Amino acid sequence: MKRLVTWLAILMAAVVLVVLSGVLPLTASSGHWAITAWVLDFAKVRSVTTHALPITTPPLDDPSLVQLGMRTYERGCQPCHGRPGDPLPPVPAQMTPHPPSLGAQVGRWRPRELFYIVRHGIKFTGMPAWPAPERDDEVWAVVAYLRTLPAVAGTATAARGDHPADRIADADERLTPVRALYQARCAWCHGPGGEGRHDARIPRLAGQRRGYLALALRGYADGTRPSGAMRGPAAALTPAEMDDLASWLATAAAWPALVARAPSTRVLIEAGDPTRGVPPCASCHGDGDDPRNDDYPRLNGLPAAYLAAQLELFARGDRRGSSYGHVMRAVAERLSPEQRAAAARAYAPERFTP
Repeated sequence: MKRLVTWLAILMAAVVLVVLSGVLPLTASSGHWAITAWVLDFAKVRSVTTHALPITTPPLDDPSLVQLGMRTYERGCQPCHGRPGDPLPPVPAQMTPHPPSLGAQVGRWRPRELFYIVRHGIKFTGMPAWPAPERDDEVWAVVAYLRTLPAVAGTATAARGDHPADRIADADERLTPVRALYQARCAWCHGPGGEGRHDARIPRLAGQRRGYLALALRGYADGTRPSGAMRGPAAALTPAEMDDLASWLATAAAWPALVARAPSTRVLIEAGDPTRGVPPCASCHGDGDDPRNDDYPRLNGLPAAYLAAQLELFARGDRRGSSYGHVMRAVAERLSPEQRAAAARAYAPERFTP
């Protein structure tokens, strides 16, 4: 035992001397020794596996969830990890360790482990934590998309060719500065004209109220309205650009009319629920295109899955962003899950309602 302690002391002293000497290379260009790479990967796998054990995986097969995750991945993850089937982008490929090409890596992780990695990041690798810790729903959307990568690795991804950069305008169309800004920052998710993406739980912006859009952008930018997907794009805008975008979107197109529905589906919109102290939705948001407070959003025509998710965030206290957030929290937390789902379906376009 005494001899073992002696050898350990000698080993530790040698390590200290090597570190103090400065000869240990810390450059990305030098790479890792094979043993170093193995030890770090083994430690990573054991840590992720252990910490992910208590996580419960929700259903991830909803196509709209996968679509939302794909669009989030393209904006936030693709610059480092690349697209499935493509080589790594040249700059991240020079990192040590470099970001893995995920199509070949996803299969080694369970969904809960992927969630843990995307949600918390990994030290010493450049992998960041999710910018909005409150938004587990956004993280699960990315996981839902990542689970599809082994099937598309080595093939052309559905994302390519659909990006506005590939078709920013017709050859003879001259974009105004604000529309060019929209195309560069917003169109990939919200559609080339702000029409939204009902297949991806992404809201329509064209025709939305200007005051609401401006408040939302400011809330995303400063983090008071949490969103890992929106924080980066919004924070890159100046206040003047936010106002310009809000003004342009508010007049870019007419807002869709409320779909006619049976009276039983419109109870919350028109009458609320007095037994729970819930006012009619229309009292603040309007019923169709009648004017209301410019800082309150129009709801008709928004995807049911998107509206249901927002009500859930309000009920949990995880959606904020303006001085009106407490109003919706008080309403949403009084609604049952069934009522939240019913209200979302009542406002959604019929052809997009599950």
